[in-house]
Amino acid sequence: MRHGRAYRFAQFARDRLVYVLLFLACSACVIAIALLGIVPQQGSYRTASMGYLFLLMLFFLLAALVIDYRRQAEFYRMLEQRLETESVDALSALAPGITREQQLVVQALERQHRRTMDLLEQYRTVGERRRLFTDQWVHQIKTPVSVIDLLTQDNRLSEEEPGLSDRLPSIREENERIKGYLELVLHDARLEQFEHDVHVGRVALFPLLRSVVNRHKTSFIRAELYPSLTGDEAVVVTDEKWLIFVLNQILSNAVKYSRLRSGSKQLRLHISQSPYETRLSISDEGIGIPEQDLPRVLEPFFTGENGRKTGESTGMGLYLAHQVCSKLGHPLSVESTAGAGTTVTILFTGQGIHCM
Repeated sequence: MRHGRAYRFAQFARDRLVYVLLFLACSACVIAIALLGIVPQQGSYRTASMGYLFLLMLFFLLAALVIDYRRQAEFYRMLEQRLETESVDALSALAPGITREQQLVVQALERQHRRTMDLLEQYRTVGERRRLFTDQWVHQIKTPVSVIDLLTQDNRLSEEEPGLSDRLPSIREENERIKGYLELVLHDARLEQFEHDVHVGRVALFPLLRSVVNRHKTSFIRAELYPSLTGDEAVVVTDEKWLIFVLNQILSNAVKYSRLRSGSKQLRLHISQSPYETRLSISDEGIGIPEQDLPRVLEPFFTGENGRKTGESTGMGLYLAHQVCSKLGHPLSVESTAGAGTTVTILFTGQGIHCM
């Protein structure tokens, strides 16, 4: 359905009325000069008349340009200013415009802006509904997972079923992996509302690292991975809950890719300090990351060559860890040598989230 009036030639000409009027005025002057020049003139008089006529036409041309510029300059100046801003609403409140073309452009931009905002609102609604559903689903699944965890720790089960005692550690480990994947989904959903789910405080790294390592001790034993915590006692300013999530992802990866190498391996967690920063390095002796995959390990859903070997990689662990560290103001970097292991470093500086 068409809206508004069709853009006709009369409207086009009306917008350029100033040119028409100045052309008529210039023509009248030319005619008057021609009539006055009917009387024969000699030499310099004729040349002067022609020069005067040229200057008069040039004056009317410049006058037309100046008048039209003053009419339209403000609109284009405002348009340039709005284009320099990053706001979604930059082009939604332009001046009505002087010419019919400008008015049509403003109407088109306003209509397109309304449609865009309607679509954005629809996407926000769908995204929020999906996030709430994901949160509820994860919390619902956590209940049976916790029940399984409690059942596997019940010694009466092994007494009633002697053959079950050998399988309980494996069940507990698989249950821990399920919990890890649930945490991954939950934190991915919460990352969109990060600013509403962050609490910054002073956190002692050594006790925090010990608690995180203890959570993975069963997996470490089964992977023949032996952790060691060295370095300086350090207190950093961060969000403890989000930092625990990051550390869990890094340690889970260390376990996952250390299993592929036989024999005992070391997992070194080292804290070093300088006057302006605290550096936490986590180094494993797993299979390492191939050189061609290293630049992409922080991209979402990238599994690479190692992910195809294990068949259980989601490509989201390191990506989410990097995203969380970026929001907290803690640069995260990954160094690796294929066949020799991987080192993940988190840098805590004075320019963290509390300084933003």
